[in-house]
Amino acid sequence: MPYYKVLKRGKSVLQDLPISLKVEYKLNEWVKPKLENSPLFVFNSLEKARNHYSEMCADSIYECEVKNPRTIKVIAAVIDYYALNTVIRFWKDRKRKKGCKVSSWPAPKGTIICDEVKLTKKVL
Repeated sequence: MPYYKVLKRGKSVLQDLPISLKVEYKLNEWVKPKLENSPLFVFNSLEKARNHYSEMCADSIYECEVKNPRTIKVIAAVIDYYALNTVIRFWKDRKRKKGCKVSSWPAPKGTIICDEVKLTKKVL
């Protein structure tokens, strides 16, 4: 099953959104998250990736392969997402199955989390 990754071009690299997470991607290379306990995010359809692409002012969408895909219902609120300590606490609490003390909201429709992502083809 193909998955889709929404990215923004940085200085000669493809970066995750938000770019504060500092995850960089290259075509045909497996990438892991930089933050402990945090997964990577992809979409389960091109249509849902395009919706997110428009909302986030992204540059590109890539078809990708993933390892250990799973659904997620909530994510850290974007306003909090730029504070890395908040993101780290959000995923640490989720891993420990503790009540999360970080602001959250429903994940965009079609969001899938995974342990690794490999970009295979540029779609947009």
